[in-house]
Amino acid sequence: MESKRTWIWAGLGVLVLATLVTALPWIGNFHNHLWSDDPAHWGQFGDYIGGTLATILAALSFGGLMLNVIQQNQAMRKEWQLRDDESYVKQAVVCLERAFSKVRPNPNRSFPLRSRLLWLECARLILTAESMANNIKTAGFKAMYESEREHWRGQFRNLFDPENEMFLVSNLPTYFEKGKYGDEALEHNSVYVIYEFMTWQDEQPDPIKTIDYKWNLKRILHGYRGAREYLHKFDKSLKD
Repeated sequence: MESKRTWIWAGLGVLVLATLVTALPWIGNFHNHLWSDDPAHWGQFGDYIGGTLATILAALSFGGLMLNVIQQNQAMRKEWQLRDDESYVKQAVVCLERAFSKVRPNPNRSFPLRSRLLWLECARLILTAESMANNIKTAGFKAMYESEREHWRGQFRNLFDPENEMFLVSNLPTYFEKGKYGDEALEHNSVYVIYEFMTWQDEQPDPIKTIDYKWNLKRILHGYRGAREYLHKFDKSLKD
């Protein structure tokens, strides 16, 4: 919108300038013959106007052509950006899917597979996904990736849940070290990348915090009696 306004004002400025460029020299040259019955004077006037306006009109035509080229170029760049962003989102999501499958090759497995190599491959795929996501420029595709990212973060958190009775050993540093639970120690950078990816960061915006807690309980079905009574306590406390 701002770009269009800029071009409109620029066009008006050129029009005013063209008028002045035409009128001022004409007044200077023909001020003694503002109205004449002599055909020679009118011939000179016609030649002057024709020569002057031809140059101005040619310049305006060139400017219009350049404006059209610029607008087409901007539209093409926007289309290219959308295509690139769509590709980045798809590839980033594929990387997250593959990263998850590295540590959970069997869908029935409820805890991650302990393997130095697989954890390294998993971490690399997570880093690749994040790198691709950083190239996304369009707000819509950014939101799309964030939604997919949160889904896979949840999948990782469920798999790496330290409260899982099959994965309680992860509460001990010896799980990650060489010896008791594996032949090789897990590479420390890969451990960091995976656990950092799963962790909700303080600087990350939480959409749940944007909700107005003065709810309208009429929007919740009366059949959900327990939930309505529970929420009513919070709603009442806010009014107090």
